[in-house]
Amino acid sequence: DYAALEQAVLRVAAARHYMLVESLVQAVGEAVLECTPVRSVTVEVTKPGALATAPAVTVRETYERK
Repeated sequence: DYAALEQAVLRVAAARHYMLVESLVQAVGEAVLECTPVRSVTVEVTKPGALATAPAVTVRETYERK
């Protein structure tokens, strides 16, 4: 159910202010594993303007069900 998945991700993103992109990626990964039966999920977040020396920063992590 992609609509439910989208709502779960939006809830995580809106729940608090994330100082680190890595923290948001982890929270989204954990939420997806909690609300779906998938065995693993790869989360990728890009934040434009995070560094003065690069156009964007991207963090990508894969989380697996234990």
